[in-house]
Amino acid sequence: MAPKKQNAVPDLVELIARLDISGSAEQCSALKVDLRVGSVEIDEECINFKVSANRLILDINVEGCEISPGTRFGEPVKANNIVIKKTSSTEASKNHNLRGNIEAKIGTRDFDPSIEIDGGGGAESKAMTRIEVSEEEVLLRVRAKPNSRWEVQEPDCKTELSGTYLNDTQLCQLKATMAANRVGFNAKIICNQRDLLFYISGGPISRALNKSRMMGIVVAKAISGDQQYKGRLVLSEVEGEMESQDEG
Repeated sequence: MAPKKQNAVPDLVELIARLDISGSAEQCSALKVDLRVGSVEIDEECINFKVSANRLILDINVEGCEISPGTRFGEPVKANNIVIKKTSSTEASKNHNLRGNIEAKIGTRDFDPSIEIDGGGGAESKAMTRIEVSEEEVLLRVRAKPNSRWEVQEPDCKTELSGTYLNDTQLCQLKATMAANRVGFNAKIICNQRDLLFYISGGPISRALNKSRMMGIVVAKAISGDQQYKGRLVLSEVEGEMESQDEG
């Protein structure tokens, strides 16, 4: 059965997902995903503006199967060993004080210089320890998150998303559970309101009134049926299932 897909704003997000059993282990199938992100220009209600996003969530729900451990795409494991380097050094400083009194009688027969010199010196030492922690950080554009979700975001967390982020990429492997009558999945691209970017000629939107109006237009385009808007939008959705082996 071909996957059912619905792209609410197709110029903004394109999501394609399918199950692939070729090359997979017994009772397993690979969930492969395409994800392309762009921007869309909207001209309605006397307002012309461009909409893009800087963060998306790919949400996966499965039926009759589970995600096989260790098969999630974009899941770097944090190093268990952390290298700590300690560098010790000692600094020493010495202070010298010199006081002198010289008295002499000149012009007489008696030359009796009186010299008084007091010298005092103090030395101070100070030990310092510098600690360096070495840990490598991996930056990913598509990163696995808890609850069968993946976050799509540029490393600086600000740049708008643009381009192909998944290209028939194996997102994970699905393993059928015991006595499962159906193995299927539901994939959604979710965007929170705060992650949408609005632009008009001249730069980003700064006036709250205009931004509110534009948000209303985008919401109206994205929401269909009985879906209710609760601060986030489902921009794209795909459903699919594994075909039975005995189907012709």
